[in-house]
Amino acid sequence: MPSSLRIARVDVGSYRLLTADFAGLQALHRELTVTIRRHLPEATASLLALPIPSEDSTTVDWYSDLAGEALPLASLPPARRALVKDKLRDRLKSLTRLADELPSRVRGSEDLAEALRAATHYPGDEHVYAVGDEPVITLWGFVRSGGRGRLASPGAATQRDRARRRWLLSGAAMLALVAIAAAAWYWAAYGREQAMRAEIAEVLDAGCADMDRLVLVTRRAEQFDPDGGTLGDLHARLGAEQGRCAEAQAVAEAIAGAGWDCAAIADIAPRLEGLDTGRPPLDALSAEVRERSAVCATAEGLAADLNGMLGDCEAVTALAGRGEEHWRSAQAQSGAAPGASGAPGAPGAPGAPDAGTLPAPLAQVRVRITAELALCETAAGLDQEIAAASADCGVLLRLDGKLAELDASRAPLLPVRERLDAELALCARAEAFSRDLIDAQMDCARIKELDQRMQGEDMRRPPFLDVRERLDDAVEACRELDALEQARADAAGDCAGLAALAESVGERHAGNPLFVDLRRRIAAETGRCALAERLRAELAAAAGDCAALAELQPRIESATLEAQRLASLRATLNTELGLCRDAEDWRQRLAEVGADCARLEPLKASLPEAAAGSAQFRDVRAGLAALERRCRSAEPPRAAPAVAAGEPAAA
Repeated sequence: MPSSLRIARVDVGSYRLLTADFAGLQALHRELTVTIRRHLPEATASLLALPIPSEDSTTVDWYSDLAGEALPLASLPPARRALVKDKLRDRLKSLTRLADELPSRVRGSEDLAEALRAATHYPGDEHVYAVGDEPVITLWGFVRSGGRGRLASPGAATQRDRARRRWLLSGAAMLALVAIAAAAWYWAAYGREQAMRAEIAEVLDAGCADMDRLVLVTRRAEQFDPDGGTLGDLHARLGAEQGRCAEAQAVAEAIAGAGWDCAAIADIAPRLEGLDTGRPPLDALSAEVRERSAVCATAEGLAADLNGMLGDCEAVTALAGRGEEHWRSAQAQSGAAPGASGAPGAPGAPGAPDAGTLPAPLAQVRVRITAELALCETAAGLDQEIAAASADCGVLLRLDGKLAELDASRAPLLPVRERLDAELALCARAEAFSRDLIDAQMDCARIKELDQRMQGEDMRRPPFLDVRERLDDAVEACRELDALEQARADAAGDCAGLAALAESVGERHAGNPLFVDLRRRIAAETGRCALAERLRAELAAAAGDCAALAELQPRIESATLEAQRLASLRATLNTELGLCRDAEDWRQRLAEVGADCARLEPLKASLPEAAAGSAQFRDVRAGLAALERRCRSAEPPRAAPAVAAGEPAAA
């Protein structure tokens, strides 16, 4: 990623470097960044800002590849400042640890390790910035003039002092050996040049296999021949090789980042144009891009074919057979162990490649084909279940629940959905007839109307058969009801006949609500018969008992009876009550007569004939008899008439 965010511009007049010379600072940053990224996380490499010195070398502009706004550490809120400082300490420790371990990891990297260790030094926190929550250091590798810097290591300083002393002590000896060294210098320089050339040739032959060594050799070549007069075009070849390796690394990272994203893979192919793909590692990367592009093209073709076949189960089965060759080829290229022999074109069959071992684009298409075949199998199974249900609405409703969980908006489930809907529509119609029959079970007119609606052969087959049979029973019951209604009408006034009819209806139709009203009306009529009989019996028992007749009168008057029965009872009651009133009148007349015997005979002569056998007149008749006896006993004896000869005397 290009470094585009400028952090700060710093006047470096009052600072000095602990690392390379000022002119090589930018190249050193590139080498350090490459090394850090190879051994540590990407975020750690962003810690060191990119230095861009001015032409007069008095100022340095510092840039970062992070996105955001650069803020001085001191300007941050306390909590955020503490977070950034924690990250800063951790990353400086990581760089120091890498500097300690680098010589053991990479042969000949001692100078680079020392430069990395020096880069962890900076004058102070005023040169630390935060981009987002990430720390960035400017003036790394610098200290204030006359000092070793805020983070300078005393151990490192001691080592430098010792090195100076050793140099001074050896100076005298070196002067003594100048003559000898001058003679040997030429051959030593020649030997170093040849060794340098041999190492460059070796590292160029190795190519990108050892990037760390390539960087180190390039750096040593620049130090050995800074002007390029000795090594010639080897400098350019090293730079070109570094560029080629950087391109290869970028392509490898792009491939790794793309994975099996076919659009991203298609974008990588143009980047390989113009590159030397005949040498490692670009040859292998180019081959991998071609293989992935071919897999993507195959997957795209199969997906397009599948999209045009959705719902056509035979075509999808044939497509699965064609795809099987691609599955096995891709599995073989991936190095997966082949399975046992299985039926071609049958995903999931023994020997069929597991989708998990296929490249993602092919695996996705295969999963779709497998899902479509499973959908076809589901559709066929549901179709068979619908056929086997034989209009069993309970089974059909359960199938409706299963189908509701699936996408039946397209074939192959759409025809199954339509067939099931047609069957369920018949069930719904049969259910409506059943509800109408239940609602009409006490109304023969509605039952007869429903009978007219349920005519035809279809009504004698499921799902209508059960309703039709129950309706037939209801129609027959209505016919019996009509006959019983006629029998009830014929038995009007015949209490014995009504009782027999009630018993017959109760025995045959006790649980049928259709006969409830008839039973209620027959019961009402038999009840009235029983009431009339009770009142008649009570009236007969109360005959001559005026008090009992008076109590019975309101019950007879209020009784709900047929007019004829009620009239007969009222006539008998009125006759009895009339005798009661007449008897009471005669009692008063008898009382008025008192002991007047002269009025006895006229009173007896006016006594009505009904009084002779009526219980109401029992006391009147007794009173008259008593008065008559008194009157006879009080009458003076009369002269006996002359009795003719031979006639007996009056008794």
